[in-house]
Amino acid sequence: MERHRGWYSRGYLPHCDAPGILQAITYRLADSLPKEARDRIKRDVRNFPEARRSQEWRNRIDQILDAGYGSSLLKHPECASIVAEAFRFFDGKRYDLIAWVIMPNHVHLVIRQYDGWPLGGLLRSWKGFTTKKIKEALADTPFLLQDVWQRGYWDRRIRDERHFAAALRYMAYNPVKAGLVITPEEWPWLALPEKADHP
Repeated sequence: MERHRGWYSRGYLPHCDAPGILQAITYRLADSLPKEARDRIKRDVRNFPEARRSQEWRNRIDQILDAGYGSSLLKHPECASIVAEAFRFFDGKRYDLIAWVIMPNHVHLVIRQYDGWPLGGLLRSWKGFTTKKIKEALADTPFLLQDVWQRGYWDRRIRDERHFAAALRYMAYNPVKAGLVITPEEWPWLALPEKADHP
């Protein structure tokens, strides 16, 4: 059984990896954030007060991700389906899958962690499985990515019901904000709980 890390830092924000908590997670394709865009964001956010810097960094990255840079492999239904199936596979065994949305070049999900299944291990499992399956699905197409997914991920412990509702609203409207659909219901790669209160 793997150990959870509890509260820790990866150098910019505090993180919490513990059983029983709700986590909002975002991770993206390896080519979805060009180096020049990352460098520009770093230069720009340096001028913000320290208290606002990390939020501004997230906002700028979200804008770039929504612009659809890179290969956007997840716009292919077979690739999006692979990711959705990977999320569902251990639902109820390693975590409770609360909600998810698959965008063309990144994903958002909310899970409740189970004891013995730390966040890092879950991410390695999802990324490893989906990398293999996506490469198989696209074997007959030119495939330039060495790595399908970025190395890290972004996580946030859901603090309370208000934060939970905001996370669900953000996920529901991410395809709308990115200009992919008019209403959330039109996006095929979105799953929200039937009840919107804190589970």
